[in-house]
Amino acid sequence: MNDNSFATINVPSVQEGPKLVGSGAWGDANQGWGVAVSADGNTAVVGGPNDNAGTGALWVFTRSQGKWSQQGSKLVGYDCVGASGLGTSVAISGDGNTIVAGGSGDNNIVGAAWIFTRSGGVWSQQGGKLVGNDYSPNGYPMQGVAVAMSRDGNVAIVGGNGDNFGTGGTWVYTRSGGVWTQFGSKLIGSGYSGNAGQGFSLALSADRMTMIVGSGFEGSGNPPVWVFVKAVHGWVQQGSYLTASDAVITQPAQNTAVAASADGNTFILGENCDNGLTGAI
Repeated sequence: MNDNSFATINVPSVQEGPKLVGSGAWGDANQGWGVAVSADGNTAVVGGPNDNAGTGALWVFTRSQGKWSQQGSKLVGYDCVGASGLGTSVAISGDGNTIVAGGSGDNNIVGAAWIFTRSGGVWSQQGGKLVGNDYSPNGYPMQGVAVAMSRDGNVAIVGGNGDNFGTGGTWVYTRSGGVWTQFGSKLIGSGYSGNAGQGFSLALSADRMTMIVGSGFEGSGNPPVWVFVKAVHGWVQQGSYLTASDAVITQPAQNTAVAASADGNTFILGENCDNGLTGAI
């Protein structure tokens, strides 16, 4: 076999142990709404945005010798306001020690994101909730509907697809010395005239240099997606917005999910309404 050849090995996928259900849930928590796993596959975080009448919560599970168990009690933001929906979206750093979680219903649907960190096997909230300081008073921002995190855990991005009557926006936060601050102004992709709900889905490359921003609604049925890249003084949009070239448009659609490769040179986009409700990537 030479260096340019590939071998295919068929290994069946099997469920590892019983289903995971976090303890301490109040009411219909909807555990599993948001999920994320660390790079080594040994730490998983699960969001339940309807826990405790919509306050929301997170559960962390760790794997040891092939067995999964809950690590500590459920996590709840100490500064949630109202039916925050904490756990609507979750992301985790590569080493599994930092979590960002969105709660798009916080404070009358302004929305927010929370950071939790692990030290010595104990999880705690790191600083206050993150709320973009330049969100629009028009409409309901819904910050936290989507989140993403860099591999090193020092950059978090938060989407708010309801900002400014549905235009949407994305906020970037960076950590230095254990303190999180907003990096620059909210990002709004240019070139699209409609209110597409930018920030409904997000992805961030592992090296924190490339960001993919999906849209939450598009009446014509072919929702746009934007690419931003990190420049010296901030984030800049790379080219025009993108749409699928072969979408089968039958109804309004959304970028249900996006994912990016570690180097940011490839991303995949899910559109669940393509060709009726067949969906496609």
